[in-house]
This record gives sequence, C-alpha cells and structure tokens, in this order.
Amino acid sequence: MSENERRVAIIGAGMSGISCATRLLKNHIEATIFDKSRGPGGRMSTRRKGESRFDHGAQYFTASHGAFQQQIIEWEAAGWATEWAGRFADWKDGTLSERYPKRKRWVGSPRMSALCRGFSQELHVQYGVRIHRIKPFESQWILIDDKEQSYGPFDSVLVSCPGPQAAELLPMESHTHQLAKSLSYSPCWAVMAELESPINTPFDGIHFQDHPLGWAAKDSSKPQRTHGERWVLHGSAEWSQQHVDADPQVIIQKLTEAFGHIGTIEPHQCTAHRWLYALASPSNGPAAMYDRERHLGLFGDALSDPKVEGAWRSGQEMARLIVETT
Repeated sequence: MSENERRVAIIGAGMSGISCATRLLKNHIEATIFDKSRGPGGRMSTRRKGESRFDHGAQYFTASHGAFQQQIIEWEAAGWATEWAGRFADWKDGTLSERYPKRKRWVGSPRMSALCRGFSQELHVQYGVRIHRIKPFESQWILIDDKEQSYGPFDSVLVSCPGPQAAELLPMESHTHQLAKSLSYSPCWAVMAELESPINTPFDGIHFQDHPLGWAAKDSSKPQRTHGERWVLHGSAEWSQQHVDADPQVIIQKLTEAFGHIGTIEPHQCTAHRWLYALASPSNGPAAMYDRERHLGLFGDALSDPKVEGAWRSGQEMARLIVETT
C-alpha cells in the first residue's frame, strides 16, 4: 500500500490532533479529523459572548524545546500567534508579588482559537461529529457517530480526546485502552466577565496559591484584542473538584467573591463554563502510543506533558509512529 492510499482517522481537533494531521500531510498521508465541536482548538477554544470573545481555556503557551520554538516562529510569521508581554503576579497569604517571566508567553491572534483554525486550514476536518464507537471492518475500522452515521473504512484510527472518552472508544484488547483508562484529570470552572470600567490593578495575569482561584487574567490585555475590560477567572483544581456539579450561578457568585480583593465583578456580567477534563496529571510515559497489531493510536498532552507544547509534541510523535509503519 502506498502512502497516498493509506486512510487515517483522527478523533479530536485540538492542538495534538491538528499537529499530528499536519505532520502526516507533510509525509503525503492525508488524515480525516473528527470533532464534536463547531470548530478546532479543544481547550484552546474561544467563547463568544455577544460581540466579545474570551479565551476561557488555555490562557497562553510557552516553549522549552527547539522544534516547538521553530513552530512558534512560523505561527508568528503567519499572524496566528503573538507574544503576550503582560505583567504577572503571584497571590499568596494575601500578598501580591510580581512574577518576572523566565520565558516568553504567546497567545493565539486575534484570539486563542485563531491559532488552531489557521494551523488546520489545509486539513480535512469534519466538525459537529461526535464519534460514538469504532468497530472492525475486515482489516480496517469503521467510525460511527451518535446519530448512527458511519465513516470509513480507515486503516488506522488515532484518538486524542481525554482518557475517559478515549477508553470508551478503544477496544479492551488493545493496550491503548488500558493506557487511556489510567489517565487522570482535574476539572476547572471558568468564569468570563465583561466589565463597564477597569479594575485598579497593574497586573494582567495572577496565579493564586491556597485559594479558590487558581488563575485570573485580564483577557482584554492580550495583543490584538478588542477594546473593553474582560476578565477570565479559573477555579483552582481542588476547588473546582469540590464544586464540580454545582450550579453555574453558584460558581459565578463564589469565584467573583473570591476575586474581590483584586477588584469588584458583578455576577450579572458573567457566564461560566465547566472544563471537566481541564488539566491532566503527568503520566511520565511516552508522548504517544501506537498498537501496531490493531492500528490504533492514543496521544495528547495527558500522555507526557499537560501543556500546549506537550499537545503539539504528542501529535508530532504520533505522526512519526504512523509514518514509520508505512
């Protein structure tokens, strides 16, 4: 079988899935990506509220490895990413201390989701498709969505959605299923607030310790954003877990009150979103796993490094494993 004849399906259009498909395409293997959402990005998506936009998931990204640094240079040249040269602080025991960044921080431009949208523009992606199960078809695989529509057949199926969802798709006899089951995540409640007047603080992002909040960002301070005063509040992992099933209005009230020592946010100006699989616990394993016997793959930031860079590197590694088998 030639590379051009090989049919690959990827479940998940987040950074890892797009990274994988992009590298496969460079090696003349065209993959089809399926995602339940209306657009790409996963936790790098942007929420629209009226005319405003909020980066309510991933807030920024950094780079530790040369290959990812080179990728960011390419994204900057394409206009999809920009450095966020804001001021940042740590909150601990009632005290704010300025944090002097050791690394540059980047964001998507003009919103976080624009990065994945630009990065995926040459890929074949089917949005609004929730894959419900995969089943064998001779030596290949058929994908079936929640409306019982089928797709395929495909020679390989690569899964990049969160571990619990991946485990429901991958067959128990594959070692990818066992790995997916072992992955663990912390939830995160996000509150998005649009204010009529600025909050009196010199900082654009604040990390909290031993606090209901884990992070607060002046979202409108990021480069190329529209005018206004917009903040995103993230509950800490522990606090979000304790309130994982709470009513969104209760979440808004509690997190805006917790933010009160920084600035006043009226609850009626806010909306809330629950990220059930927000932050993966590092597994310290390989960046991607491929079952060569069954042609099934598992990858994503949860496998090694729960960051944007980790998602990108996992996608690159998954693609490398596929190219090696052709």
